[in-house]
Amino acid sequence: MRLLKRDGEAPDLHRYLLWRLMTGRTQQYLRYLHLREAVARIGGEIETVCVVGAGRGIAELAIALEFPHLRWTLTDIIFPGSPCYHRAMELAWKHGIDNVGFSVWDAMQPTARHFDLVCSTEMLEHVPNPIPAARNMRAAARKYVYCLVPFGDAAANADPRKRRYAWDNRQHFVFGYDSDALESMFGTGGTVAGTYWNTAGAALREALTAMSDDQITAELDRLIVMAAEDLRDEVPRSFRDAAGIKILVRADAPLPPRLRLPPTLATVVPELAGATATPIH
Repeated sequence: MRLLKRDGEAPDLHRYLLWRLMTGRTQQYLRYLHLREAVARIGGEIETVCVVGAGRGIAELAIALEFPHLRWTLTDIIFPGSPCYHRAMELAWKHGIDNVGFSVWDAMQPTARHFDLVCSTEMLEHVPNPIPAARNMRAAARKYVYCLVPFGDAAANADPRKRRYAWDNRQHFVFGYDSDALESMFGTGGTVAGTYWNTAGAALREALTAMSDDQITAELDRLIVMAAEDLRDEVPRSFRDAAGIKILVRADAPLPPRLRLPPTLATVVPELAGATATPIH
């Protein structure tokens, strides 16, 4: 992939970043797509964004290019292999992307800093107790909170085999969360929708897995259109419908009177009591 537009004159960094996300396979481009949609919905109301558990930061860098009026702070915890956003830092420095900064924040700890939007993508499932992290995200947000996590229905979360698989292969403390769980943590009255739909995002992932980088380069526009089919205003009913779920909600949204979270990992798989996770990016 050349970092040049067709006229050969100016660098097309944004297109290069989208290509990087596509060639990363897995869900990387879809993570960008869903966060971008949330930012586009409220972009006129916000000026500052904090990303919790930013990972490589390529998706956020691409969105920052599209919304130059927003000031982004990408954070992660200090752990072996983390932070890992150094390539994003390098690209931001090299290409003068001055609306993106990088820092360190463990969302299990409160912060005195505040941002208009606080967001996380596939972070909470790596936390044994998500309530403090969700509470601290809400407290740090002036206006909105966005969160995308794996989806899991009640039956999947109660299945020891599925919980063991999620832990052994992904170090997830839950199989996934549903809409009740997201609203329990972040508040009601927002927008909740599925992600990584089996009839949309999963098809993109399957296609990317079978393609070389050169093929992805040649078919990038088609793949971008294909990915957009994953944007649906629907809530999955079963883990067979979709692999992810997201919420965008006001930071001061009312919380339900009682928590409706999946049973803990130790409750379903007692031999994993005391398990601790390593960040996965």
